Amino acid sequence: MEEKFQEAFRASVEESLQKLSQGILLLEKEPSNKSLLEEIQREAHTLKGSVNMLGWNSIGKIVHQIEGLLTEFTEKRQYFNSAIADLLLATLDIIDLLIESEVSGEESGIDVEGICSELEKAKTELPTGEKIAVSQQREKISKISAPEETIRIHTDKIDNLISLIGELTISQMNAQEWLNKFSQLIPLVKEIDRLKVNKELTEGILTIFREHSDSISSLELLVKKLEETAMSLRMLPISAITTYFPRTVRDLAREYNKKVELEIKGAETELDKKILEMVKDPLLHILRNAVAHGIEKPEERIAQGKPERGRITLNTYQEGDHVYVEIEDDGEGIEVNKVKEIALKKGLVSIEEIKGLTDEELVYLIFKPGFTTTETVTEVSGRGVGLDVVKKNITENLIGQVKVETKVGQGTKFILILPLTLAVIHALLVEVNKEVFAFPATNIELIIRVKPEEILQVEGREAVRINERTVPVVKLAEVLKLPFEERVSSDNLVNKGTNKKMPVVVVNYAGQRIGFIVDRLVNEQDMVIRNLSEPIRKVKNIIGATILGAGEPVLILHIPELMDSAQVLPAGTKNSFGIENSPKDTPPESDHTILLVEDFFTTRELEKSVLESWGYHVDIATNGEEALKKIALRKYDLVITDIQMPHIDGFTLCEKLKGDERYKDIPIIIVSALEKEEEKRKGLTVGADVYITKSAFEQKILIEAIERLIGT
Repeated sequence: MEEKFQEAFRASVEESLQKLSQGILLLEKEPSNKSLLEEIQREAHTLKGSVNMLGWNSIGKIVHQIEGLLTEFTEKRQYFNSAIADLLLATLDIIDLLIESEVSGEESGIDVEGICSELEKAKTELPTGEKIAVSQQREKISKISAPEETIRIHTDKIDNLISLIGELTISQMNAQEWLNKFSQLIPLVKEIDRLKVNKELTEGILTIFREHSDSISSLELLVKKLEETAMSLRMLPISAITTYFPRTVRDLAREYNKKVELEIKGAETELDKKILEMVKDPLLHILRNAVAHGIEKPEERIAQGKPERGRITLNTYQEGDHVYVEIEDDGEGIEVNKVKEIALKKGLVSIEEIKGLTDEELVYLIFKPGFTTTETVTEVSGRGVGLDVVKKNITENLIGQVKVETKVGQGTKFILILPLTLAVIHALLVEVNKEVFAFPATNIELIIRVKPEEILQVEGREAVRINERTVPVVKLAEVLKLPFEERVSSDNLVNKGTNKKMPVVVVNYAGQRIGFIVDRLVNEQDMVIRNLSEPIRKVKNIIGATILGAGEPVLILHIPELMDSAQVLPAGTKNSFGIENSPKDTPPESDHTILLVEDFFTTRELEKSVLESWGYHVDIATNGEEALKKIALRKYDLVITDIQMPHIDGFTLCEKLKGDERYKDIPIIIVSALEKEEEKRKGLTVGADVYITKSAFEQKILIEAIERLIGT
């Protein structure tokens, strides 16, 4: 392994070791803190997986023993004590030495088996306070000193530096703004000079202007250089996370009896450290899918005239201020008709929704929550979770894009488009109702201008034709629900008979395109993203903010939420150019009856209110036992249940309903505070059709799930 890869990985592992060390010290002070103990266990499990993936088996053995020792305290309900803390902290020191040894290739002289024995012994016989063998070994070995020319800096300090540079940038832009205003007076000054009113005064003014202009230009260059330098401190090569990908692919290929080779290109391409951390899991999931679903078995490949060994290529390169990560396999590709069939069968889309979708758009149904082509649940696939999380991580958390290209029999390519950094983005500024908003440039496909007569009515929605494609259009003001009385855009344009064209920003997100009509295009620029504080952080359709040169705050639009909001926009009120449509003030009363099972009063009343406002009839049960009694007496079209309830919990309720011939076809939605992936998987395994976490609960999400399962 190359030295730069070793250093990058060592930094990552040291972070885990530091978290473990801090956790052990905290647990020593709070020995009965169960949640803290579980947190330390998870960190140990993560560390074990990482070192084993790199083939550092001796370290893996030790971490496995640490994990086992921590489990003893969980299962036997023993309290943590100082003797165990001493043992674990000493062991962490030894692990650090072993990592140094693995990186340098030198023998450590450490008795790994002896350390494992000490940890095993501690499970049954708690050590006393005397110096143990692990500590004695630690004293015998001196650590390898770090290179003097490097120093590790916490990313928070770099973030603070970048934030200060952002403030400096705003001040520089503000100075430029004033200089621009002053420049407008130059013609007047020259006119005064021409009239020879006061030549000395005019020459002095012009000299001051030139000097200030030069100073601001120099300041701009320095600020730009400072920003680039600060950003570079956060950058790491993508190889920092891809080093062990070949091992992952190899192990998966053996598990599936396939032959697969992974080629990594552009490993030196650099990305923001935070982005690297957040993109690692999505990349691993796509690689797992490529092995499990994409690459065929050797005999199948030979029959198709392909080499028996499948090939996956991970290629990374930079274009402008974005990094492209392409994961391409030469497998069987994605069959669009099969995707359509599965999506309809699982109720992920309706027949109406699927009509008119192109093959390209149909492929993106694989990102729908719950989509899976595998009936058998394994560690790799079949649970219906994964690609939707990949899309969410890339598009929402990283303000990026995911694209898919596929050809049946030839393979599939996933393209991740990522920003170089999360601190600065390139954005298009637009004006709506005299307010300025920013569209992240990553998602903008094109910008057009349309006349009122170019707007088409397609299935009750407005659209325009662009390059032989019908693209829906909406007013950004409508989507953002800006006050109607303040709108100054194109209402009544048709009635005035004007030919004025309105700017439309066409956004592409997950294969879907929507055009947003705005009042004015302002400009495009790089901007420093500022995190939002409460309560603005929870404002829908907004992901962040920035400050313009004149001190004007600008909100940055959250593309995934914006697209969702545009798609559920009522067809009523006015269209984009002021034409009246027939509105629906309230949803019609439904014939469907829903059983809501929730023991917490506030949550129960909130969900009941939402359901009734959409016309559904609602019955209440406060636990699973009460729910079963009600279901035996009355027919329900759908059950919505919590998990943690007295008597019979939600998991058991699902199992009982799905195991009874009379009730097995009743759709079930779980709404729970349990957010771990294994808990979600369990919910879906025991029979729930949809799993919604309470932290992510929104009326729209719940209603869309219900309509998908039983209709309106």
